[in-house]
Amino acid sequence: MKLNYKMIIFILLAVPVLICSAPAQQVDFYQETQVNILPDDTLAAASGAQLDLNRATREEILGLQGIPPKLAEDIHTYRFERGAFTSFYQLMEVPGMTPAELKKLRQQVAVFPSSDTSKVTRYIAELQDRLASEESPGYGAVNEWEELLLHPMDINRASIDQLLTLQNVSPIDAAAVARHIKYSGRIKDWRTLQRNIDGLSHYGFTNMRNYVTVSPPEENFYFDGNYRVRLTSDDRLDPGDEDDFRYQAASLNSALLAFVPGSAIYDTVTTDKILSQHGWTEPEIAQLKSRLQSEYDQLRYARNDLAVQHRLRMDLGGDFKLGYYHQKEPYETEGFTKAYVALYDMAPIDKLFLGNYRLTFGQGLAMDNRWSADESMVRRFSRGAGVFGDITSNEEFALRGAALQSSLWNITPSVFFSSDQKDGILNRDGTVNTYFSPSPRYPWYRDVFNEKTYGMNLNWDLSGAMSLPVGTSLGFTAFECKYDKPFRPDPYELDLPGDVNDLSDPNFTQLWSGNVRGVKSGNFRTVVDNLSVEGELAHLNGGGWAYLWKTHLQYETLYLLLLRRHYDVDYDNPYSRGFSEQTKFDDTILEKEYRLIDPVYKQLVNYPAPKAEDGTYIETRWQISRQFTITRAYIDFWRNLAYGLDNVRFQGELEYRPVFPLRFRLKQKYQTKYLPKSAEATRSNTRETTLRTFCTLTDRDYFNVELRYGEVRLTPSTLYGSNTLMSGVYVASNWQHNFSPNWDLKAGIASWRTDAMSQWIFEDAGIDFLDGDGTKYFISVSDRLSDNLQARLRLRGKDSRYNFNNIYGPDYAYYYTESPAEAVQDFTDRRDLWKVDLQLDFRW
Repeated sequence: MKLNYKMIIFILLAVPVLICSAPAQQVDFYQETQVNILPDDTLAAASGAQLDLNRATREEILGLQGIPPKLAEDIHTYRFERGAFTSFYQLMEVPGMTPAELKKLRQQVAVFPSSDTSKVTRYIAELQDRLASEESPGYGAVNEWEELLLHPMDINRASIDQLLTLQNVSPIDAAAVARHIKYSGRIKDWRTLQRNIDGLSHYGFTNMRNYVTVSPPEENFYFDGNYRVRLTSDDRLDPGDEDDFRYQAASLNSALLAFVPGSAIYDTVTTDKILSQHGWTEPEIAQLKSRLQSEYDQLRYARNDLAVQHRLRMDLGGDFKLGYYHQKEPYETEGFTKAYVALYDMAPIDKLFLGNYRLTFGQGLAMDNRWSADESMVRRFSRGAGVFGDITSNEEFALRGAALQSSLWNITPSVFFSSDQKDGILNRDGTVNTYFSPSPRYPWYRDVFNEKTYGMNLNWDLSGAMSLPVGTSLGFTAFECKYDKPFRPDPYELDLPGDVNDLSDPNFTQLWSGNVRGVKSGNFRTVVDNLSVEGELAHLNGGGWAYLWKTHLQYETLYLLLLRRHYDVDYDNPYSRGFSEQTKFDDTILEKEYRLIDPVYKQLVNYPAPKAEDGTYIETRWQISRQFTITRAYIDFWRNLAYGLDNVRFQGELEYRPVFPLRFRLKQKYQTKYLPKSAEATRSNTRETTLRTFCTLTDRDYFNVELRYGEVRLTPSTLYGSNTLMSGVYVASNWQHNFSPNWDLKAGIASWRTDAMSQWIFEDAGIDFLDGDGTKYFISVSDRLSDNLQARLRLRGKDSRYNFNNIYGPDYAYYYTESPAEAVQDFTDRRDLWKVDLQLDFRW
């Protein structure tokens, strides 16, 4: 394809195109079955009488003639644990297999490649299910993996950074592949990749095998894509009760009533009197009341219509790509749109994006703009670096403009520019207090200031230079954000003055101020045999420093990870996403909406930058034997630098697998954490025990049960008295049945009972904290309606009960405002919430 033709197509992709149906791209669930395996390494079945080993059920394998039942069971176990067989002779790796037994199998089984596109669609659905986990990769990563399932990267051309975009592929695994190619030549078949790469762990191989290929197809022109529409109707179920819009409406109504004399018997003065005593003018107070009323009316009178998401991706020959995303949420007056067009592999340009894009460099201390309400997990220590198209639901920290990534010898330079309107809170004088992205997006905060961002990144691959090991690199990142309105963080614009607590937390009071924010950082990585070391040092111009380094030691059945991080209190970078225990405004009075001038300000706790902390994190995984595995164990010591408070968290999980279909996991968690207070910090000690059972009943059924008990002991105080123990119990069960390769059903139910200690559950929309007592259930059906169309329907319900006991006594009583003479008795508040979600995927 010539350059001029590429540029013509690139321009044409910038305008709307019509979707036309075309044959679906045929890709197998496991990409290794796509390669051309050598004839003497695979049995072909001319008569069709042989059993396809990769499609055979457990019962069919047990029915093979002359094969002992124990060996047949081990064959099925091997395939389940390691994936599809890539060759007939791979059977020799099955425990108990002998040449004599292999000879018996020669005429009975064969290894065939597959061309069933439904497996790709089903695996994409599994990728989406990963979002509902404690180690959620995020929507941006899943979008990239979906594309790689259809068009896997050529492993002989992939860079180390490209391999690191795959989940759970370590720098040691990626460097092992690069080292083999550099010194031993191309990887020609899957047997070499699986067995002969020194330093590549089995865990690393299984995590990359679906996304890479050893024999890329010929350069044939293709046009494929995916259109996804998602319709949601709910009662504002997710992500939790306190974010329920009705809860927001009640808080706003309470804030409005506080302006009315005598609206609450515990109020001595009204809000307008408090504000006037602290310098607010009458017009400013009137504007505040008008805003509160507007926010309340938006929730009170708006229709709860369908939430709609449209996502479109198109790929033209791998050289040109287009992405489009539109989201319209209920209770909002308008939605938002993101889109990009991209040019790939036009030397020396690797990628060129126009529109919305994502950036991730180094350890994410200087630049990583991934974030959305459903991707707020901060305890993430692996990330793929580079420039990517962005069609996620991240609106507030989106970059919109142009970004280019190139290759010049061993240097990968990237440059970027963005100009975008941002949501924020404006002070009374028109300056910007802080970024703010509430849900729903109220007009008062929407697009109130402009941010122009421009910068660059240089990454220098030093593999082999000056005898440095393969995987060694140095990087440098610098960018500036220019604002059309100056930033002036002011706690008195947010905090309701006059009460016992004020917003004096240094994480807020030492936020950056000015018109131009500049950040610079340097990062490094090196890999020596089975040891990797990487890190980043970042500095905010006129502010503080941040650094993070981590060491990874890897063996076939064991790995150890050590991570050190430090973020100064005055390191205020909105695009910092370094590993941390907490985000910047966690455990501040911003969590208490009744202490704020506007209750909506509570959502500032979603600000994704890390809190100022200094910590050491150690993690391991160890497969002790075939039956016993420490799936994950970690301990984290960190200090809240704003207050000098030391905290610790430990978690460990042990798995026992007595037989193949059955697994038991026991997890224990301990945490000691200090909460800053105006007088003296309080301490909480948390203990949590979880028992989980997983059972594969047949090839079609999967079942698991989870039981969790937790308790928190608080510091004795006048508020709690001797009642310092909070506890909670959680029980859940999930079941999956595959009716056919195209149709499956999943169902689950959870029940909890708490005594002031919240329980929690991870879902694709984020973490849902469970308070009170209640039950939650879901039913999900996925069906492949045609070669090109997949449908997924999910129904979720939640029934919560909140018991209010002992709320009156001989010396005090609460009365109903409608019936002043009637005292409030014990009662139970019940909330029934529901959500229906339909997703349609059309692929061509």
